[in-house]
Amino acid sequence: MEAENDFTCTPPDIRKAAQEATENLLPAKSKPAYEKAYQAFTEWCRGNGVLSVILAGACRRDEITNMSTDDVDYKEDTILVRVPKTKTNVARLFVITDAHWLLLIKKYANLRPCSTATKRFFLTYRNGRCTTSPIGINSFIRFS
Repeated sequence: MEAENDFTCTPPDIRKAAQEATENLLPAKSKPAYEKAYQAFTEWCRGNGVLSVILAGACRRDEITNMSTDDVDYKEDTILVRVPKTKTNVARLFVITDAHWLLLIKKYANLRPCSTATKRFFLTYRNGRCTTSPIGINSFIRFS
């Protein structure tokens, strides 16, 4: 799962501009409350073994369900996720750069059994191990 080449796909100036833009999205007065709620949410996710929430804000449940291993591209310090089949027939691409989520996604991907016949990215996780059956579309309702 390591990057094949030794480069970062996002130029530093764009990464800096994106960081500055995201820092200024919330009003200063509500930012501490938001950050506290977000921290509590991510800790809850970690504590409850929730891995699939990562994409909840970016994709529809059918897009998540149909996501394949070919749609996730691992780079040195980012993960590129392609959403080729969308409701609007316009393919999308988004980037995950947060170190915690990068580690979590890579850990999840490494749990994938070698004997899995499907290429769907999200597989069922039961009794402390990843199975070979994919997560169904209705299972993603519980994460919304």
